[in-house]
Amino acid sequence: MSELPRYCLAAGITQPKLLFIGGGNMASALVNGCVTSGFAAQSDIAISCRSESTLEKWKCQGFEDVFTSTSSMLKAYPHGIIVLAVKPQARHDVIGSLLSDNISLTGCPLLISILAGVDEKLLEKELSAVGYSGPIIRLFPNTAVAIGSGASIICAEPGVSDEMITLVKTFASKVGLCLRVDSRNFNAYGAISGSAPAWVCFIPYPTVR
Repeated sequence: MSELPRYCLAAGITQPKLLFIGGGNMASALVNGCVTSGFAAQSDIAISCRSESTLEKWKCQGFEDVFTSTSSMLKAYPHGIIVLAVKPQARHDVIGSLLSDNISLTGCPLLISILAGVDEKLLEKELSAVGYSGPIIRLFPNTAVAIGSGASIICAEPGVSDEMITLVKTFASKVGLCLRVDSRNFNAYGAISGSAPAWVCFIPYPTVR
């Protein structure tokens, strides 16, 4: 049995399901880390992606709950944990499609955002249009999570329970280190953790040339 149901139970979450909105590289790294570590089973995960080709890639890996419609996924699992894993500018399309399909997020107990540069207050305001008023935890993984050696940071507004923070920190720790930082400096920490691997790789480049 996976670890996710136990952490969800402690956090008061009744539907232990991770709902990934976005099925790209970062989502793939996080999902694979969760599954290979035993934190979540494939049956604990649902994914919405934009194209049939991406859907088929997930299906070939053994994932059954894969959708090309975010609305369809949220109708199937209205009380799961949403992991918002799209590019920052794409969030408007996601929210717009939910509004068009009359989908409400009132049943969602927790939203994890990996949107770079979009703070909790702004996201909270935008998500209120689709009925979401629950806790938001920001997660910023860097590219090294793809090989299980990432350095991720998380932050949460006051009032988010310790159990929910532990759930997200454990989730992120399956693909490397994870540290909690304060919201005020989150973007600065994110710039450092996100850019540092690229700078380190760039240093030997002149010597190699």
